[in-house]
Amino acid sequence: MQNWNSGLIILIGISILLLVSLIFSLKHQRKLHNQLDDSEVRFQALIESAHDAIIVTDIDGAVVQWNRGAERLFGYTKSTMIGTPIFTVVPKQIQPSYKQAITEFLKLEDSSNFDRMIETLGLTSKGREFPIEVSIGTWTIREGRFISFILRDITDRKLEEAQLKDLIYLDDLTGLPNRRMFTNRLHSLLARSEKRNTSFALLYLDLDNFKQVNDQHGHLVGDELLIQLSTRIYKKLGLYDTLARTGGDEFLFLLADKDEQETKQFVEWLSSSFETPFEVEGKHFTITCSIGISMYPKDGIDADRLLRNADTALYQVKANGKDNYKFHRDLK
Repeated sequence: MQNWNSGLIILIGISILLLVSLIFSLKHQRKLHNQLDDSEVRFQALIESAHDAIIVTDIDGAVVQWNRGAERLFGYTKSTMIGTPIFTVVPKQIQPSYKQAITEFLKLEDSSNFDRMIETLGLTSKGREFPIEVSIGTWTIREGRFISFILRDITDRKLEEAQLKDLIYLDDLTGLPNRRMFTNRLHSLLARSEKRNTSFALLYLDLDNFKQVNDQHGHLVGDELLIQLSTRIYKKLGLYDTLARTGGDEFLFLLADKDEQETKQFVEWLSSSFETPFEVEGKHFTITCSIGISMYPKDGIDADRLLRNADTALYQVKANGKDNYKFHRDLK
């Protein structure tokens, strides 16, 4: 009887321990569940408070997370986009490259060297395309693998970059290339012509007695005359030709894929185009120009020599009375 009582006491003790352990386990699970719920709430709050657009998709591209930043950026509500393919906000012309990039990204075991920051285009609910910057990430949990996208509108930045590029490469009066851009294009044309075994012309043009226009009528009139002149000439240029303003009244031309005869025809048209007066503030102005010409490869195979020889030809024209043109090969 005593042994039975002892066994009963032991059994009761074990049961109490199991019960206590069960209660503790349930409390721990409940606490863990509450912590997970709390983490989920904080995660959602963090996503929703972000200014940037945050989108999460499954590996098939279906949207599972769409924050308020995405609503502002693309114009679609969260309820509309959940379960919708992310291609809804990707322009059709770049969808193939987008799919390829994501496929390659998902195949990588080590994505540390993958360019996660991409500049591309987005598409709003109204069909407007705009430049965006996208940061890509991925993670795997029990429910599956997901892809995150953090997106930012970079329209303003692109405009600033374009304006800065204009300041660096374009003449602020006429909008033509300046000397910096001309030099870049000259080097590109040299490489292209060498590869294709073609010739081209470099023209150095200087307006005759232009200083008198500024002195007698003011710089505003002179500036307007330069703008009109640039517009008139530019319409005659070919696709690979270049017209640059490199000084007050100095212009440089590149005539791609032209031989001497073709260059002569263009120069004669150019000279004759000055015969039509320019009208500024109700007044008519007739001006002339002097032009020096060097040909690639006859007059040089590098930028410095071609520029120097065209300048030398120009100097000879001006020394002999102006209002004319001369090829460097014709110098005596």
